Amino acid sequence: MNLIALSVMLCLGGYHDLLHHPVIVGACAVGLLVLFVPLFAGYAPGELMRMVCHALSGQAMTRTLAIFDLDGTLVRCQTQRCFLEQCRERGYIGAATRWKLLLWFGLYKAGVVSEPRRAMEYAYRCASGWSLERLTQEAEECLRDLILPHLCPTMTKRIETERNAGRYLLLVSNSIEPLAGAIARYLGFDGCIDTRLETVDGFCTGRIDGSIVYGAAKVRLVREYAASAGLSLDNSVAYADHISDLPLLELASQAVAVNPCRKLHPLALSRNWEVITT
Repeated sequence: MNLIALSVMLCLGGYHDLLHHPVIVGACAVGLLVLFVPLFAGYAPGELMRMVCHALSGQAMTRTLAIFDLDGTLVRCQTQRCFLEQCRERGYIGAATRWKLLLWFGLYKAGVVSEPRRAMEYAYRCASGWSLERLTQEAEECLRDLILPHLCPTMTKRIETERNAGRYLLLVSNSIEPLAGAIARYLGFDGCIDTRLETVDGFCTGRIDGSIVYGAAKVRLVREYAASAGLSLDNSVAYADHISDLPLLELASQAVAVNPCRKLHPLALSRNWEVITT
């Protein structure tokens, strides 16, 4: 009989003579851990067994990372564009601002624009004076109405695969915190790194607080996050779609190009990276 079955039978009664054997009792305790703890901790049984073995051997163990980009990777849209379209529909930004931003998004997708900070600060002037509560509500409504319809089922399954493997799920996105945070919570991520809007006394100034989460900055921020949270980059995996995320993909032990842009696609093939098209 297997370890879990034996553990259950001991608990239910019978086989009382086996309870006098310390090795059997210890093995059954491990079996019960493998059976029940995943229900509460979210670990796959196989991953939990690996953790128990490490603990019994006296070796320290940290969870490895599964890093996911957001736009173009998990959703077939630009989340910030969705948010700004909602702002336009509600009269928060004018037609001239909208067309300037659409031009920027087009140049970004074409790989012409490499530094989005100025465009982002220009766009989020519309949120100046908003309370954090209002910003969060606007973001959650945008998620519900405009973003979730573009969620990629293939990638939600991959998220579940990485979760069952016991990896720490980290969303890394240049999208602003209320948007990225809402998506991370919806998909059950363990953590999220995103761009923050500056606030003073609970109200938005319309400016960006700190660095944006873009390009090489993602690598620095992921390293800092992993170090502070006690996570390991060994055997980590990263998912992204854009050439600007090349440093992030190179950081991970395993890189996966999801709907890769025209610059990233040939590079991914030349390096024998997994390519997912959704």
